[in-house]
Order: sequence, then structure tokens, then C-alpha cells
Amino acid sequence: RQCDIREVTDPKLVRKFLDENHIQGFSPSSVKVGLFHNEELVSLMTFTKPKKRGSKYEWELTRFCTKSGYNIPGAASKLLKYFERTYKPNNLVTYANLDYSSGKLYDNLNFTKENLSCNSYVYTKGKSVVPKRSAERKNLVKLLGDKFNPDLSEKENMVNNGYYKINLAGTITFVKNYS
Repeated sequence: RQCDIREVTDPKLVRKFLDENHIQGFSPSSVKVGLFHNEELVSLMTFTKPKKRGSKYEWELTRFCTKSGYNIPGAASKLLKYFERTYKPNNLVTYANLDYSSGKLYDNLNFTKENLSCNSYVYTKGKSVVPKRSAERKNLVKLLGDKFNPDLSEKENMVNNGYYKINLAGTITFVKNYS
């Protein structure tokens, strides 16, 4: 109740806030709605148009976080309501990465579970993390250079070059329809 809502237009502030307070860090977005207390950004929710061509979703909620060390009851609801009133979406999609979240926040915001995906993985080597998409066979020449062996599988190439495969827990797709 003691906070003000406004759109955040400073890209450096958005990037810094997400990198410092969201476990997955910064993600590009077209709409950034912030909760401010005494002119200090304390919570942020971001939205964008879905990246996939022909997506059945109009908007995607890409990030929500609160400043580390803060607990602001109702922040997510307040930010989402601002977005809904201002942008009047027909529908909204978001994803809960099960490596970090159960998705309970989206249940509380009246989203509906639509899909569970459990087939993703990454490769790691030291502090380096290579997403599944970057390790696809078509991208291995670029990734591994002359160490790529066309006679071997993706996994064999990655393991032979010191990478370890880590299977991820999966993702839940949540949708909210307004019409």
C-alpha cells in the first residue's frame, strides 16, 4: 500500500535489477512494470510479445522478482493488475522452470496449468553452460570448431570435449485467458 506502480523506462535499471534479483537474470522485454517505495525499485514484472511466430498467445510474462531481502505481500498481484488494466490482454502465457520454482505464484494469480515439458537439458564445462539448442548437431561445428567429429552423436561430441550433460526438471506452461 505504501508503494507506487509505474513503468520502468531506464534499460540499465531493469537489467541491473533483474541480474541482481532474478535467478535467471535479465531477459529482454517490451513492458516493464515496477513497484517503487520512496523512489526505490523494490519489485519488477516484465512482459513481451511471444517470440515464436504464429504463437496463440498475445503476451508473455517473462520475469517477476522482488529485491533481495524484501518480502512484499501482494506485489505480483498488484503489478499484474496494472498490466491487465493498461494493456487489456486477450491472453497471457508464462512458464515456471521446475529447476527453480513449483509455479505456485501463477496458481495464486489465477493462471491455468496448460502443459508440462520434461525433455530439456544443458551441457556444462567448468563455469560454462551450453543450452540444448546451442548443442544441437547443426550448431556443433561453430561450438567445437575443429574438435567436432561428424561421425559422432551430439552427446559423444560434447563428452569428448569435456562437457557433462545435465537433465533439467522441466517447465510448466501457465496461461491466463481474459476473453
